[in-house]
Amino acid sequence: MKIKHLSSYFFLCFGRDTYLAPLFLSVWGKIPADEYRILNKMCVEVQHEDGTVDRFDSHFFNFSSEKDRITIRIPLEKSWKKEHQSINFFFYNSEIKASYKDQLLASMEQT
Repeated sequence: MKIKHLSSYFFLCFGRDTYLAPLFLSVWGKIPADEYRILNKMCVEVQHEDGTVDRFDSHFFNFSSEKDRITIRIPLEKSWKKEHQSINFFFYNSEIKASYKDQLLASMEQT
C-alpha cells in the first residue's frame, strides 16, 4: 500500500515540475517583448588553423575545428543602453573575451 502512495506522489511531483514550473516561468517570469532584443545583425569572422578566414553577416555561422578563432562584431545603438543590461553568449569549452575599441572589458574561460 505504501508503494502505491509513493508512486502517486512521484507522479504528482513530476507533473508539477514538468508542467507547472515552466508555465509559471513563461507567464510571470517572462521578459516583456519590448525589453528583449535578439541581436542577429552581426559580423562573424572565423579564422581557421590554416590562416583562412570565413566571414558571415549573420548570427548563423560554422567552424571546423576547436582551434578556430571566432570574432563576433555586434553593432550596438546608443538608444538601447539601459542600466544592468547584458549580452549573453554560451559556447562549450571556449574562451570568451569582450572588448570595445581594442580595450578588453571582460574575459572568461569555460571548460
